[in-house]
Amino acid sequence: MNSKLGLQTQAFEAAPGGPDDWAIAAKPAAFKIIWNAYQPDTLPVGELDRLRAAGLKLCIRADFADPTGLLSPGEYQERTFLMDSVAGATKAIAALLSFKARWPYWARYQVLNETGIDAWLPGHAAFIKELAPRMRAEGMTGVFFNAPVGNPASSPDFPPYEANPAAWLDDIRGQWEPMYFALSIIQANGHYLGLNQYAHIKPFSDPANGFTLLRHRLLTEAGVFPAGLRLVIGETGLDRGHLSPTLERGWKSHYTAQEYADELRWLNRELAKDAYVDTAEIFGSFLPYGEVWQGFDVVGIPEVQAALRELAEEGETPVANGFTFERPGFADYADAHPEIGKAAGTQRYDGDGNLRQLTEQGELIGLKAFGWKVLFFAG
Repeated sequence: MNSKLGLQTQAFEAAPGGPDDWAIAAKPAAFKIIWNAYQPDTLPVGELDRLRAAGLKLCIRADFADPTGLLSPGEYQERTFLMDSVAGATKAIAALLSFKARWPYWARYQVLNETGIDAWLPGHAAFIKELAPRMRAEGMTGVFFNAPVGNPASSPDFPPYEANPAAWLDDIRGQWEPMYFALSIIQANGHYLGLNQYAHIKPFSDPANGFTLLRHRLLTEAGVFPAGLRLVIGETGLDRGHLSPTLERGWKSHYTAQEYADELRWLNRELAKDAYVDTAEIFGSFLPYGEVWQGFDVVGIPEVQAALRELAEEGETPVANGFTFERPGFADYADAHPEIGKAAGTQRYDGDGNLRQLTEQGELIGLKAFGWKVLFFAG
């Protein structure tokens, strides 16, 4: 089994025996560093070189949440990039190129974080249209979206996932069908879709976690992924989320260290079934920004370190591709859900040659955002 479990760190530290040494010994599948987007010159290049020499796959998440930088004062939320897609893409590419100039070996560049599914249309989709090809031209691999799939249970009348998985699948299909055009652009330019997804109760294997911890499978089952789209789970672990609002945050209030390490082993076994998932980054390591985050921290936990190292050293075994692109019965689904529009009368091929059956709403939104070019986008 090959390890797919990485780490997300809020900071990193070169002190002997400190968090970086802990991460080197753990051998995570990826090591994602969050850094102020407006201060790339403060990145310690020597320490990055040391981590890279130790074999870590280093990724960067540029944090644009500083109101004193590229954005005007008060425009501190990342979703402000989506209000003007061309201007937002220009700001984002400038910051990312600064990170590349400071240290050119990043494996991936995460673009925005938790902007929310409500920001997709038209803002996020148009932003992706502008930024994805520009990043590709600069030789940068991006991770876009980086938020949960969506939460139908925000409605008090919605059934629990384990009581009616089909209802959740229908809801997710209705939300994501119009986003297919943006996902096609991500895929065609060699980037990743990023999702943040946590378990909300223990154990991880409980069916009630099917929508949260492994929710990417709902997207593939709903048929809203372009063939060949790759996925990064940018945050994972245990958190209360919307489904368990009274749950104490983080794993430390609910598991012993050995129990949590065993849960991570289980998660890796599950992710090994999904060839399109590259890595899942555990939140988090070295979290200095307030007591609420300390319940997530895995640095200094020998049981977690041992689990990650063992998974990395087990060696790689072939896994079946867990995703094939199938859309059976979508026209029937659309007929039963007038709120998303009836199935369009025509079918079209996307850039990978997949025959697409669109809803009228999805077709209208997609054409408005992108025109016809996306259907023939060069891969």
